[in-house]
Amino acid sequence: MLTTIVAFVSVLSLLILIHEIGHFVAARRVGIRVVEFGIGWPPRLVSRRFGDTLYSLNLLPLGGFVRMFGEFGGNEPGSFMSKRPVERSIVILAGVAMNFLLAPVLFTAAFMIGEPVYTDRIFVQEVVPESPAAAVGLQAGDHILTINDVVITTMPQVREQIGNVQEGTPVRLTVARESRQITLRVAPEFNPQIERLAIGVVLLPEHTIKRYWPWEAAWRGIQRTGEVFVLIGIGVASLIQGSEDADVLGPVGIASLTGQVARSGLSRLLTFTGFLSINLAIINLVPFPGLDGARFLFTVVEMVRGRPIPPKREAAINFAGIVILLTLTVLITYRDIVRLIG
Repeated sequence: MLTTIVAFVSVLSLLILIHEIGHFVAARRVGIRVVEFGIGWPPRLVSRRFGDTLYSLNLLPLGGFVRMFGEFGGNEPGSFMSKRPVERSIVILAGVAMNFLLAPVLFTAAFMIGEPVYTDRIFVQEVVPESPAAAVGLQAGDHILTINDVVITTMPQVREQIGNVQEGTPVRLTVARESRQITLRVAPEFNPQIERLAIGVVLLPEHTIKRYWPWEAAWRGIQRTGEVFVLIGIGVASLIQGSEDADVLGPVGIASLTGQVARSGLSRLLTFTGFLSINLAIINLVPFPGLDGARFLFTVVEMVRGRPIPPKREAAINFAGIVILLTLTVLITYRDIVRLIG
């Protein structure tokens, strides 16, 4: 539980903080006065003013925020609304851009640390007590060579060979143990939890860790960013179209998944964080009220109309969108909790 909480808070904080740094840097570059740049969320623990900006460290360690002068109205010099639509668009999209740029950096680091490369050797990780496998003496560490004389190199082959026999009919299992080959006869039994025949073992494919030189890792990081971008883009499109195959995880579901990934090693956690960073960027580009995509759309409408949408109307639309998003988050979170309990 502690690993899950620490990993989730760390990943979420990094993604949000990088996003807000993008807004902050872009705002300063176009001459918008940043009232406050906060790390974490209030209540405020400590703060220090440098120039016109208050830099604060806050109690809740969930990313950060940027408060810009005149963000929701007013045309005073140095305010957000005093800038041209193009300049405001740059500031709005800068957070998304930072999330996109973060992904190849994380993927590159993951490739440098090393990624698992699977071989064609299948090993017994665990033998379930009082199972058919335990009864015939199968041991953790045994390498599965053949089942009924079929050479085994993949996990699906194991399921196929065991699932094709009648319940209680023994299969001939040849394993390598240290420097010896041993042949065992084991009768599969129906396992109601997985709803198929099984012999009572946990199997894993053997893998080695492959590390890459920095230049190789950087190129692979860029390639993976493109692959993930396409994959998530297809998923978001399916979700918008209402596809039955599309699914959404809420904070609880993502936290649980983050904990599982964190326990499998730093390289996989970095890769998962890069995946989430691209996901956050794409979701933010959707022109739904409350998201950066909608704010960008408002500036486009302003450029077409030649005049801005009234700030109060824009604020009301964005507020309604935020309420809808929060409601959906609560509903998805409830579903995630029910899944975990079930």
